[in-house]
Amino acid sequence: MVAQEIGRRDEDPPRVVEVAPVGQRGHQRSPRARAHDRGVGDQATFVPLVQECLDNGIEVTRGLGDGIFDMKTIFNYLSKNHIAPGIRPRKNASRCSRGSPSRAEEVRYLQDYGYKRWRDSRQDQKRYAVERTYSVFKGRFGEATMALKWENQDHEVDGKLALLNWDLTRPLMPL
Repeated sequence: MVAQEIGRRDEDPPRVVEVAPVGQRGHQRSPRARAHDRGVGDQATFVPLVQECLDNGIEVTRGLGDGIFDMKTIFNYLSKNHIAPGIRPRKNASRCSRGSPSRAEEVRYLQDYGYKRWRDSRQDQKRYAVERTYSVFKGRFGEATMALKWENQDHEVDGKLALLNWDLTRPLMPL
């Protein structure tokens, strides 16, 4: 999941748009987005976004995220739902459980085997695919929305994502 800010104008408070790959067509992933107020942190939206995927029958096998998602509650949720974590713990993280055995296991693995082996075994590079998708999204459509109301901004972002999905999944024309 990648969260980026998108806003109407410079004077308006930006909204945060989360993009997560939730489907797969061939080798391309189809992104899904949700906009919310800037006051809501990424950590607060991680669990509901994963739960929404599970409720819609989408199989979630690994929860990838950067260091901002290094929280006991997120690790416990992933463990409870049998989802492998792919969240890099902080450098000074404790090896003790302190309320989250799955987080402690990640910390021990990272400290025992090093970052490169942890990265390869946890498929951390897949997170960058989502970040590239959002970079393409911002490059094609910009960071601003034309709509003024929340509901219309959601519709606008959904429409832009539909165009992006169509463009990324259509066959390339032969030269």
